[in-house]
Amino acid sequence: MKMLYINFNISTLPAIMKIINDNGIHDYQIVDKALSINRKGDPRLDNAVWPGYNSLIFIPCKNNEKADLVLKNIKLHNKNAFTDDEIITACKWDIEEYIYE
Repeated sequence: MKMLYINFNISTLPAIMKIINDNGIHDYQIVDKALSINRKGDPRLDNAVWPGYNSLIFIPCKNNEKADLVLKNIKLHNKNAFTDDEIITACKWDIEEYIYE
C-alpha cells in the first residue's frame, strides 16, 4: 500500500481534483491551508510579502497502479504548467498499516 502526498497552490485544486476523480480515487484527505516554500514558484506564506497559500492532499492507495497513474498525470500537468506557481509537488511512500474498518 502507498501514500501519496500532494502539495499545490490552491489555484490548482480543480486540476488536481480532476486527476483524482479521473483515476477513480475515492479515499483522500485535503488540508485546506498550508504555508509553503517550494523549489519552484514564489513562497506562499499568506502574508503581505508572500500572499497566497497551498493546500495538501493525502491519498492512501491500496492499488499501486492507481498511485502511479496519479503521479503520471501530475507530471503531465507540471509539463504543461504556464508558470512555476502552478507546479504541483508530490511524493509516494510505503504504508505499513492503514486502519479504515
